[in-house]
Amino acid sequence: MPPIKRFRFYFILLSAPIFLPILINQYDYKYTVVIFLFSFLGWLLAGKKNIHLDNNVRIIRIITYLYMAIIILKMIVYNDYSYTLFNLLLPFILSAVFIEYSQSISDSKSQEFIQKCFNAVYVIFILQFVLSLIESLFNFYFVEAYNILNKNFLEESNTYINRFIIPVPLFLNPFNYLHFGLSGLLGQHNYWGMQLPVYNLIFLYAYLRNKERKYFIILMFVLVAQVLNTTRTSLVLIVLSDLLMFFYLYVKTSKRSRLLIYIVTILVIIIFSDKIIALLQAIVTKSDTLTIRLNIYQYAWYYLKVHYQELLIGYDYRAIGNLVIGFLRSAKFTTILRGFENGFFDLVFIYGIAGFTLFLALVYTIVTIFWKNRHGILLSIVFILYVIFINMTLTHIFPSFIFPFIILLIVIISRDTVMNRNGIDKTIEGV
Repeated sequence: MPPIKRFRFYFILLSAPIFLPILINQYDYKYTVVIFLFSFLGWLLAGKKNIHLDNNVRIIRIITYLYMAIIILKMIVYNDYSYTLFNLLLPFILSAVFIEYSQSISDSKSQEFIQKCFNAVYVIFILQFVLSLIESLFNFYFVEAYNILNKNFLEESNTYINRFIIPVPLFLNPFNYLHFGLSGLLGQHNYWGMQLPVYNLIFLYAYLRNKERKYFIILMFVLVAQVLNTTRTSLVLIVLSDLLMFFYLYVKTSKRSRLLIYIVTILVIIIFSDKIIALLQAIVTKSDTLTIRLNIYQYAWYYLKVHYQELLIGYDYRAIGNLVIGFLRSAKFTTILRGFENGFFDLVFIYGIAGFTLFLALVYTIVTIFWKNRHGILLSIVFILYVIFINMTLTHIFPSFIFPFIILLIVIISRDTVMNRNGIDKTIEGV
């Protein structure tokens, strides 16, 4: 079967971690087993007819395999073969599938491949948005177990939806008519909140390539989804990303006024600095969870020093929860947080110093790949902002519903860069 025609299978595979919770609770071992078996099968199929390996993606491929090696080593060292550790393998196997599959596409088919990737993510987002809206409007969650486990949390939904500052009268506020923020089919607003900036970056790049109106419109839908989602970290990130994009486009097409734009921007920031600072302070202090996260990091450093023996490949996954909760209890933070909720510490706890070093290498490699693109400055800045914002306040970027999409974008940008360098025709075919 031709590589492009097999894309339908990989499209289903890419979206499986997001939509499978409709049928199987994501905390059930069967969820992990199903995705693991299908992704492993996809991995075997994807690597059968490699034409070449793009040098820009080669290091990403190696890092992905090394992460798998760390997790398998943890299984052996800690004698733990539970589904939770197999769940850690999922994002890397899914990513390996798309890396291998992308290398089976010839340069002449690159444009078709890239367009299919964009269309696939487009469809996945629309489905997720519509189903999430249904969840919110009817206060019904497709993951029924999440309702059962979080009854008290859902009872507070009417006030929780408005935790972001919305300066309009209560009766005019459209968000008051939703029972809860969009969950993204995962039952927890932060999960959807971590996905949305990745969608935003993918559609942002799709719009930059050819200025297609549908990607501009979908960017607006991403923003709406994010406001309804209420995760402030990713909301600030998306707004910053889109503002940077439009500023970048205007400056790029207005070279004569570039200096004037810089001067005006700096003056506006200086003039309204007190308002900007006040708004940021209000956003940060609106929720105790965010301020406590920022205060807890000093304790996390101490905790890591005390338990340094396991730092090379990370702690026994079965003990991580008890260790962190026990420490937080001693620090009197358990009433609000169930973990450090910081991706940098999560990386060290789960993957050890080895995994954290690989993470730094991964970020550097991705930025290098982005930098080679004609929109490299913008892409690099937005990605670095994503890594810093998400890791500082939520968790790491390796869940199976996030990381494969990041890899897909990397593959697209790398292939696009090669096409531009080789002068391959980029005419968009009708969708």
